[in-house]
Amino acid sequence: MRFLCYRSLDRYEYTEKERKVRLERLKEEFEVLEYHGFSSYMLIVADIVKFARENSIRVGPGRGSVGGSFVGYLLGIHIADPFKYGLIFARFHNKEKTSFPDIDMDFAPSGRNQIIEYIKQKYGEEFVARVGNINTLTPKPFAKAIARIFMYGGDRKEAVAIGAKLADAIPNPTYSGIRTVTAALEKAPLFAEYAEKTYPELKQFASLGGQSVAWATHAAGFVIGKRSLSGLVPLRRDKEGNIAIEYEKERAEENGLVKIDFLGLETLDIISKTRELIKINGKIPPPEPFDYN
Repeated sequence: MRFLCYRSLDRYEYTEKERKVRLERLKEEFEVLEYHGFSSYMLIVADIVKFARENSIRVGPGRGSVGGSFVGYLLGIHIADPFKYGLIFARFHNKEKTSFPDIDMDFAPSGRNQIIEYIKQKYGEEFVARVGNINTLTPKPFAKAIARIFMYGGDRKEAVAIGAKLADAIPNPTYSGIRTVTAALEKAPLFAEYAEKTYPELKQFASLGGQSVAWATHAAGFVIGKRSLSGLVPLRRDKEGNIAIEYEKERAEENGLVKIDFLGLETLDIISKTRELIKINGKIPPPEPFDYN
C-alpha cells in the first residue's frame, strides 16, 4: 500500500511545501489503516477498481466518506483530491472508530458479473461469498401480511388490494420516522383508525412487527476471507445458486469479514452508450482526464 501510494504521488508535480503536507497526510492515514489492519482491504478495493478500468468497465468516480482518504485517491479508488476539496480523512476512519470501513463501488451493470468472476478467480471461490440479509416485518409488509393471512375481503385478490391500502396508510419511514408497527399505530392516524375500527388484527398482532421472517441475499454485498469461508461462517446457496454466508453485515464483521459493495449503476451504462453514439469526427470522445494507473 505504501509503495503504490508513494509511486502514485511521484507522478504529480508539487512544490516542496505541498509535497511535505501530503507526505504528512499519508503518514497519518497509513498509521490509522495499519493500526486497524485495513491495508489489505484498501488494496483489494483498489485492485478491483483497477481491473474494471483496464477491462473497459465503467466505474463511478467514488462516493461517500472514502473521498476524504488521500490513500484512496492515490490508489485510484476515487477521483476526488481531498486537498483540492478540503475533505478530511477522519470521517472515513480514525483510531477511535471501531466499525469497519465501508466503500461503495459503482460499476456499469453490463460488466458487474465480469468483476464478480474476477474476484472468484483471483482469490479463490472458497474465499468469496455474497453477504446474507435478514428480512424483518416492517410496518408496510406487516400490514400486507396480516391482510393476506386473515383473507380480508373474502378472497386472495381482495386481500392483496386491502393490504396495499393499509400499507399506503403508513407514511414513508424515510420522511416520517415510522419504522415499527407500534409507531405506525401511534403516529399514522389513518392506519390507527383502520386497526381500531375495521381490522383489529393489526393491533392484536402488532408485537410481530420487527420479527425476522425470511433469509435473503444482499443485493450488492460480498466478503473475501483470509481462508476458506466454510471454516469461518455458515454458508448456503441462494435461489440463484450463488454461495452466500448466513450472516448479515454486522455478524459478518463480528467474525472478521468486511463487506464490500459492488453496486450496478445503470447510469454508467447509459453514459458509455451515449459516448459511443456521440461521434467527434467519427471517433468516440476521449476518456475523462485522470490517470487511474
